[in-house]
Amino acid sequence: MNTESKKQLPLSGMALATIIIGPIALVPVIGVFFGALAIILGIITLSTFNPETSRGKPLAITGLVLGVCGVILSVGIMVFSFKMMNTMLNSDDPKMAKIRQEMNSVFVTQTVGSLEAYKSKYGNYPDTLVTDTASGFSMLATDFKGNHAFYKRIPENDSYELRYPGADGTLFTDDDVIHNSPSCNSTVEEESEEQVP
Repeated sequence: MNTESKKQLPLSGMALATIIIGPIALVPVIGVFFGALAIILGIITLSTFNPETSRGKPLAITGLVLGVCGVILSVGIMVFSFKMMNTMLNSDDPKMAKIRQEMNSVFVTQTVGSLEAYKSKYGNYPDTLVTDTASGFSMLATDFKGNHAFYKRIPENDSYELRYPGADGTLFTDDDVIHNSPSCNSTVEEESEEQVP
């Protein structure tokens, strides 16, 4: 078949789709999905391609190569990001310890808000930390690293004690992020005033 008759053949739709999706695969993170799609389309196009009925084989090959590159790039970036985050969060660096402490302070603030909302709805604090997103309560029982928080309801004075592990990730150490309910704080203050001669 001469060159002029090849130009008159229709362009393969699958080859066109592969070359369109292939470059999108180079966008990090979403590249995994578009890369896989470009790879699948490229393989199907090349396995069913008939040069006598259509043209576009170079487009299919290019899209396939871009799809493979996109998957490799996206997976590499995700693995690198997770490793870096894990390294940073587990670092003994004092700056990272401060960041972990601040992140747990945010968890405490969110949980305290949910505890107070629960009390205003039901009249008392819950017996355990509950997560009921349907009714708007999100009391986080673990910190961002999965370390368990400590929560104790004190029914005698309708209060609670809440603590999240500090930077060291261990409960009941000096760096814990602690919050006592307002009624618990006033009880502690009254007890300390009674002990003063």
